[in-house]
Amino acid sequence: MGESELEAVEQELADGRGSRDRLSAYKGDEQPAGANGAKRAPTRAGGPGRAAQLLACVISPVFVNAFTLTFLAEWGDRSQIATIGLAASSDVYGVTLGSIIGHALCTAVAVLGGRHLAVHIDERTVGIIGGILFVLFGLHSLWEGPQ
Repeated sequence: MGESELEAVEQELADGRGSRDRLSAYKGDEQPAGANGAKRAPTRAGGPGRAAQLLACVISPVFVNAFTLTFLAEWGDRSQIATIGLAASSDVYGVTLGSIIGHALCTAVAVLGGRHLAVHIDERTVGIIGGILFVLFGLHSLWEGPQ
């Protein structure tokens, strides 16, 4: 199941569908077809729709989802608190650069690992294993109690 979804997305990307609509919307040539198949009128250059078209072309929904997920997950966690402490006592530029590179590498490993999982393991199986591990860690926490 997961492999067929991946193949469908790869085929869509190879065909250029999706990006073509955004590119034509950005150029202002024509809008994507509406629900009834009729073409929408092009927007005026420089109009209020122009900025929205540019944002839709540059910032995809995947980008927004990934940014929001990462930003909210990292906000206030232990690594951020440790980075604040390190920046307070060390070179700010070195801490900034090291943090950016470290987080980028960690995220790249997660993305590539996720792609590997999507190709080789069914999404439902990953969900079931994740759920079982979640329950097991919860039971372990109940058994051990707070440290």
